[in-house]
Amino acid sequence: MKSIIFKDGNIFTTQCQTIVNTVNCYGEMGAGIALEFKYRYPKMYSKYVELCKIHEIQVGKLWIYRSPNRWVLNFPTKNHWKYPSKIEYLEAGLSKFLETYKKQGIKSIAFPLLGAQNGGLDADIVKQLMSHYLNQCDIPIEIYDYDYNAKDDLYDNFSSFIQNSTANEIEKQLNLKSKTVTLIREVVESNSINSLFKFKNIQGIGEKTIQAIYSFAMLDNTKVSFSQESVFANSSAIDKELNKIIQELTIDEKVKMTGLDLKIIELIENSIEESKLKDIKKYCKTLNIPFKELLPEFYSVQQ
Repeated sequence: MKSIIFKDGNIFTTQCQTIVNTVNCYGEMGAGIALEFKYRYPKMYSKYVELCKIHEIQVGKLWIYRSPNRWVLNFPTKNHWKYPSKIEYLEAGLSKFLETYKKQGIKSIAFPLLGAQNGGLDADIVKQLMSHYLNQCDIPIEIYDYDYNAKDDLYDNFSSFIQNSTANEIEKQLNLKSKTVTLIREVVESNSINSLFKFKNIQGIGEKTIQAIYSFAMLDNTKVSFSQESVFANSSAIDKELNKIIQELTIDEKVKMTGLDLKIIELIENSIEESKLKDIKKYCKTLNIPFKELLPEFYSVQQ
């Protein structure tokens, strides 16, 4: 058993392998920590919306999104974004985490206070509940109480780029208009913010600009905070199934059998995380691969 570390700060500064994102089951990441995850991982957000549509995101189910340098554990704390969180929702998710974290390969993890920000739950009660469950784990765990004034992990590098680049360079790298670049430079030079998320509060900075800022900053953020070898050591069941299919059938046979475009089949077999769920379903159904059984392997939805 390893002790839990409670921290005040910005959860994105953690060195843990995995970060927890609190989500609803409705398909919206519109506020709080979920909105920042949406900015940081737009592909994850698209997959989340797809999974919500087929009701794979539910209270008591946990979904891991594995990006190259960070894992995100999406943890449902409410059904609809309009409604508050409930203690029983947290208990269901924490119980599932205890059952599955080793199998999923989670080596260290940082949690926010579940349901205590936009969920409306009492922070002290949430801390007690999380401690009860998470103290049973044998991995490093951090629990963050969000500090609005704390720095994030991206702002310093982004600020340095803005201050040390010409306006034309910034326009080109971020694909923004000169007027917007001027405003960004004014904000950075004023030292009025210390995290990218605060750009959303600046008048004149719109959604597309924030997305462009995050896209650039995340691409530039090449620091890997955990061992790639430990993360990707275990091959998934889907890899074995696909290898078997690839060996037995030609690409032309698979195109004919599935009715899918050649490029779609190649995407499924070579980069499944980029594929659409409807295409994967059709592929699996035609080639007798158990989609429902393998869905947790595709997207790590912990049943």
